[in-house]
Amino acid sequence: MKKTKFTIIDAGIIVVLLAVIVIGIKVLGGNYNSGETKEVYFTVLATKQDAGVSEVVKAGEKVSISFSEEAYATVLGASEEPYVEMQLNEGKGLYFQHEVEGKSDVKVLLKCDAKISDTKIANGNVAIRVGEEMPVCGKGYTIKGYVVEVEEGQGEE
Repeated sequence: MKKTKFTIIDAGIIVVLLAVIVIGIKVLGGNYNSGETKEVYFTVLATKQDAGVSEVVKAGEKVSISFSEEAYATVLGASEEPYVEMQLNEGKGLYFQHEVEGKSDVKVLLKCDAKISDTKIANGNVAIRVGEEMPVCGKGYTIKGYVVEVEEGQGEE
């Protein structure tokens, strides 16, 4: 049986391959932490909440927007609409809408400073994007909903 020997050429090939991999990751992977910090305005919609919840949410209040990360936003306002549910009328085979008493949909308008890059908008490690589930935790309440609107403001120069 022959013994294989490790040569300088083998070492050179390994070094070149590692260099190509590192350069590829840098170039193709992008720098996710890069980007400028701008004010971002976004709306969180929480459905089927107890009626009157929007009265607890105060404009100007600083709230947490994550259960696990330190990410905060400022409340600009809150609005409430009656919760409307779709039900099937099996006799006619049609759906109809009806308001559920004591329940409402709450929209909370928020703003925060976030890093904006080509690939994402984030407040720390918390992504701010449409469809993202997000809590709004203030003093004495927690509203859990989904981001339904995102708009970026003017950047810091």
